[in-house]
Amino acid sequence: MNYEEKMNYTDHKTMADLIDEKILTEKNGRRAKKLCKYTLIGFLALLAVDFISFIVVALTIGLPM
Repeated sequence: MNYEEKMNYTDHKTMADLIDEKILTEKNGRRAKKLCKYTLIGFLALLAVDFISFIVVALTIGLPM
């Protein structure tokens, strides 16, 4: 069975469907990267606030023992 017969037998997608799938996959990849980036930025901001509050408490009442 050659490639054309196999394609006609198993795959009935049009070229437009294949292009749409590729575009959606690329959009999902970009969306996932953006979500990862913003999650990391949020975590680092929270960590910075926690560190600064620890320093303020340590300077005002001393280190917790």
